[in-house]
Amino acid sequence: MKTIITLLCAALLITCVFADSEEYCELNHKNVTAGVYSVNCVRYKCDPPNLSALACPVYICEEGQQIGEKQNDLTKPYPECCGGPICKKDE
Repeated sequence: MKTIITLLCAALLITCVFADSEEYCELNHKNVTAGVYSVNCVRYKCDPPNLSALACPVYICEEGQQIGEKQNDLTKPYPECCGGPICKKDE
């Protein structure tokens, strides 16, 4: 009887450890729950145990079409925080 109880406790402990580790994602050395997070102009999506990241795109204007440059603005959420060239619009 003691053996059965010991085995059941061990199985329960293993189940709890694996279940707990799959409820979170690690983001900047912290555990976060499922959801979408924006940190330093990068959009993170936690779908435990997977974490995906989406950063600002890198793009260029066609030759002679750049009319300015937008700086990164970390006070705004992703993707409004992204900087890059400002291109002349097609007419």
